[in-house]
Amino acid sequence: MSDLEGIIETKDRAIRSHINTIAILEEMVDLKSKTIEELDKAIDLQSEKITQLEEIGTLKERTIGHIQATLDVHKTMIKDFESIVRMDADRIAALEDKINRDKTAILEEIVFGREAPNAN
Repeated sequence: MSDLEGIIETKDRAIRSHINTIAILEEMVDLKSKTIEELDKAIDLQSEKITQLEEIGTLKERTIGHIQATLDVHKTMIKDFESIVRMDADRIAALEDKINRDKTAILEEIVFGREAPNAN
């Protein structure tokens, strides 16, 4: 029976070795499953980051649009202000002319003792 016992013992070791191999393979499958889960989480995080970056890009575009609109308004305001300044300069020039005419009329009255012919 020693041959039979040797065969049984060898088969037992082989069965135990197969059981250990199966246990190791099961652990590897678990690790691969966990790795896949972690990769799925990383993909989800990357997708969220991409979405956030797209939102940031949209916000930047909107901000640039608002800044451009503000600049356009400021350009219009500057043109309006320049127009007002030109009108004020024209008014000042007209007032200076009137002052000069009035001075001339007063001087003529003082010098000639009469009202100047072109006085208003």
